[in-house]
Amino acid sequence: GLDELKEMLDKTTKECSENMGRNTINSDEASQNSEEHHDNDLLEDIQRDVSEISQMVEQNVMLEDNHQTIISLTYETFQSLGEEQQMRHADVLRAIQERRRTR
Repeated sequence: GLDELKEMLDKTTKECSENMGRNTINSDEASQNSEEHHDNDLLEDIQRDVSEISQMVEQNVMLEDNHQTIISLTYETFQSLGEEQQMRHADVLRAIQERRRTR
């Protein structure tokens, strides 16, 4: 009777330690999976940021193009003015720049 009990106890202890080993492996895998999941989330965030940035860059390029167009149209308009008007415009621009500098 006592030997049987001892045998059962040994067997149960062995099974328990095997199960604990398996549990440790499972929990390691789980934490690895959660790390990978976290990495994937970070990657998604980065990709979203990158696409937002590239959209902003495209918008800036468009704005820059528009800006260039405006500048050349302004210049053409300026060129088509008479000399007297050009001088007046130049004075106004200088006054504006001066005001900006003193700010």
